[in-house]
Amino acid sequence: MSGDNYWLRKSRGVPRRRILQTSVPIGAVALVAACGGSNNKKGSSAPANSGAPAAAGTAAPAISAATAGGTVAAQSGAVDKIKPGHYQNQLAASQEELNAAKSVKRGGTVKFRYLDPPHFDHTRGFSCTIYDTSSLVYNRLIREKLGPATDPFKLELEPDLAEKWEQTAQDGTEFVFTLRKGVKWQNVAPVSGRAFTSEDVKLVFERYAAGGVQKDYFSLVDSMEIPDANTLRVKLKAPYVDFPASIATFAFIEPRELYVNSDKIQTEVIGTGPFIRDSWTPKQGSVFHANPDYWEMGADGKPLPYADRVEAFVENSTATQKAGFRSGNWFWYQPLDTADGEDLLKNSPDTVWLDLPTSRGGNVNGFMFNMNNPKFKDKRVRNAISMGIDRQSYDDLRVLKKSEFL
Repeated sequence: MSGDNYWLRKSRGVPRRRILQTSVPIGAVALVAACGGSNNKKGSSAPANSGAPAAAGTAAPAISAATAGGTVAAQSGAVDKIKPGHYQNQLAASQEELNAAKSVKRGGTVKFRYLDPPHFDHTRGFSCTIYDTSSLVYNRLIREKLGPATDPFKLELEPDLAEKWEQTAQDGTEFVFTLRKGVKWQNVAPVSGRAFTSEDVKLVFERYAAGGVQKDYFSLVDSMEIPDANTLRVKLKAPYVDFPASIATFAFIEPRELYVNSDKIQTEVIGTGPFIRDSWTPKQGSVFHANPDYWEMGADGKPLPYADRVEAFVENSTATQKAGFRSGNWFWYQPLDTADGEDLLKNSPDTVWLDLPTSRGGNVNGFMFNMNNPKFKDKRVRNAISMGIDRQSYDDLRVLKKSEFL
């Protein structure tokens, strides 16, 4: 699973459990959810998309903070609640989702299954194993817009730690980010709740530019200036209007205490985000609690997050995963094939199964090998398959012909 855990940041109003189905054409996934939910899922809802946001797209010169959050006007003809069943390709948002200000419920514990994080250093890998934790603990300057009214085939950006941004050079060689005032780092040592400033952003961006998997994103950065504690000016070597979109993926803002003269960034996570991590047990899971000093407001006008606690588990057994979904412990499940999904729908009648194409993601257009197969353990085999892929044709099929799956 990957994604921005929107259901923990801004409730969509209807508690759900989802299934990601794999037995569909290339470029598509299916989602299955169970309407309602048990008490331990009170206040949770499903993420609006699967996968990290794309690193490219049409950037907006400036977005007001007022565009982030709030109540979305009800759409004509929208149902009050999503009914259980199997839905193909599209599922309109319900009235309850669109009007979270009235329907949101607070409190409770959210439980879900995740993949075991190898580390938490964003210079060392693009991976949902890191992203799941980071999206709970950290923020970025800009993030992808999520929610029931968003279009999954568009990369729309909205403010995060930057309340607005402007393309101040007509040719796309300079951007100015205005940061939110009053934001604090989580009150956890060694950061200990100090004020968040533009210097924090400059330092971590310099770190990303120095090397690692994010170097390409920052390769065009010529210089960065911090006129004051809440302003960052970025000058580029060449025009690149998509720079804001490129940093809306994995460019999480980390505190200097974890990487300057320290290697704590490998195992520690302390951010400005909605949840504080209490514990991490490798190959078992992580536990988080709500950040009492979080700066963002929910649809009901009160500070986020909606949930009090998050528990993430590592579980490789499909049978256990399925049982956990049925019992309400996990909000999503990934079946082995269509028959497995149909079995769940038959025996869990409160399930909502949604098939839909995927169109964006920082690392979604790759291939995964089953390493239990001895043939794939030979690196030469994997390299041969990689070299044999026509990447342009693959991207054309995955993106340009997505209408075939609608």
